[in-house]
Amino acid sequence: ELTLLAVPCAEPHNPPFLTWAGTVVIDGATYGWADFPTGPLVEDGGFIYFEEYWTIFALGDGEVVTAAIACDTDRVLIDGFNDGWGTPGNTGRADGAVAWTDPDGRFAEVAPGSTMFWRGKVTSPVQFKATLHIRPLH
Repeated sequence: ELTLLAVPCAEPHNPPFLTWAGTVVIDGATYGWADFPTGPLVEDGGFIYFEEYWTIFALGDGEVVTAAIACDTDRVLIDGFNDGWGTPGNTGRADGAVAWTDPDGRFAEVAPGSTMFWRGKVTSPVQFKATLHIRPLH
């Protein structure tokens, strides 16, 4: 579940602007998930096209995702890039790849280049529910 925050990161961050952030459950554990646009948002006939840098990051027990936490590069466990599109019916999808994993972190066994994709739906003007998948290299 992600919330539209649409704020710049307070600390130097590349890319500098945070759009969506929230949580994702992977193998029963909860992590943070954040998306940062890397290109312009293109609208065409009610459809939108976007490009993003994404991160999955560590959360402490009971910790709530904030912009400061989502922008904290020291928390990142795995990251990558994707591009996708949204429909006039508020559904969306993105496909991309893993770029980096923390060699000492929970996802160290996931190789860069592994496929990442998500499918989801906007459920309110500021809420998005999606299913995230990471498929390892064969």
